[in-house]
Amino acid sequence: MHVKLKKKFGQNFLVDKNILKKISNLIPSETQNILEIGPGIGHLTDFLIDRDIKKITLIEIDKDFIPVLEEKYKKIKFLELINQDILSVNLLKYNNETTIVSNLPYNISSQVLVKINNYFHFNMMILMFQKEFAERLTSNKLNNLNCLINCFYEIKKEFHISKNSFIPSPKIESSVVTFKKKNISLIDHEDIKLFSHFKSMIFVNKRKKISTILKKHKFQISNLKNIEMRAEEYRLDDFINLFKNLKPELINKFS
Repeated sequence: MHVKLKKKFGQNFLVDKNILKKISNLIPSETQNILEIGPGIGHLTDFLIDRDIKKITLIEIDKDFIPVLEEKYKKIKFLELINQDILSVNLLKYNNETTIVSNLPYNISSQVLVKINNYFHFNMMILMFQKEFAERLTSNKLNNLNCLINCFYEIKKEFHISKNSFIPSPKIESSVVTFKKKNISLIDHEDIKLFSHFKSMIFVNKRKKISTILKKHKFQISNLKNIEMRAEEYRLDDFINLFKNLKPELINKFS
């Protein structure tokens, strides 16, 4: 089955069947709906359709792969195929019982994560990233990448994947990361946008003390505690408390 790969889509097919099976096995047994982003020609999909599920949706941006997927899965009645860029898809139409699975193209990993950051209603996500990106996501230190998503998900690095497991072989190693929805979210959904502004303001100056950053932006800091340290030295709950204490001023500045 010959298809031409396009560099602009960052296409590297994961073909190692042992790894593909490991990814499929990470999906909880009770899962009824799966959304796969960027199936390519279906290497992972082949493992997903063998599960006892109600529906699987494939979202593929490359129109040249669509006929291949249509022919390959024409007898699978519970499979829906959508030719669309994931960045333009309204994810709200997929319920919270949907598990997202994807070998994300490295060139849009952060964009997809930002998009998912606008929803946070999925119970489970299993995503593959560049190894260094995954390490930032799962770091014990707070950073601009993991700060918000940690408010809603337990994030775990499951395993690394050698570049030799792909065709064509990328120049970098990969890691699979799971996101399991927390029983209780640490911030309210209506505060996501405001919290995003706040964390960006802080982490763009990550080498400076919190007090210095807040003074620069003319916040009232006289009643604040633990601000004589850098953001990466904070625990998540302390960072959230700081956000809540500053929320009235943040609303005035960013609304």
